[in-house]
Amino acid sequence: MKSYKFNICPENTISPGYVTEKLFQALQAGCVPIYSGPGPDPEPEVVNRDAVVFWRPGQDNSEAIRLVERLWRDEDEYRRFVERPALKPGAVDFVWGALRELRKRFEKTLAPRKA
Repeated sequence: MKSYKFNICPENTISPGYVTEKLFQALQAGCVPIYSGPGPDPEPEVVNRDAVVFWRPGQDNSEAIRLVERLWRDEDEYRRFVERPALKPGAVDFVWGALRELRKRFEKTLAPRKA
């Protein structure tokens, strides 16, 4: 993906809160994700919306099309776009906290039951 300017990132399931790895893989590779998912704000505590082009099936996507065209034609604008931080400030702490909470839940669920 690092060889490409853009990556189309469609979710295969449209469900609130559902985000697969596609968006994060594009951000990690340094290309512009063109994201099509269930809502306007995937992983709102984590992903910087300004680093993503949003595509909404069945809606007016003329603004997204114009943005992609500009980024394709203007190397300086493209560079500025991909240099935007992919993650919001505090994203690492948010994810770390979520993982700690998940671990607590697993430990509670899998703990031996007292007889």
